[in-house]
Amino acid sequence: MRLEDAPLMEDWLLNIKGEKVRLLWPRRGEKARILKMAEEKGCLTINGLEMFIHQGAEQFRLWTGLTPPVSTMTLIATQALRNKS
Repeated sequence: MRLEDAPLMEDWLLNIKGEKVRLLWPRRGEKARILKMAEEKGCLTINGLEMFIHQGAEQFRLWTGLTPPVSTMTLIATQALRNKS
């Protein structure tokens, strides 16, 4: 069963207090159903590409001590995904 076909935790989303983050890694080009619901409820969300880029940026910073070029990393990753489709 795909994650997208699994039952949602609607009650959790309806009763949230404060800001929560739900991280999902849907298939390329898709926006996870729960991610859409969380956004509608005002939750802070990030997609899989953003998570991937920022994990890499933090690893770059930890290993090199340098400030990672996040905008360049984002551009390259986005272009690479476009070229794969």
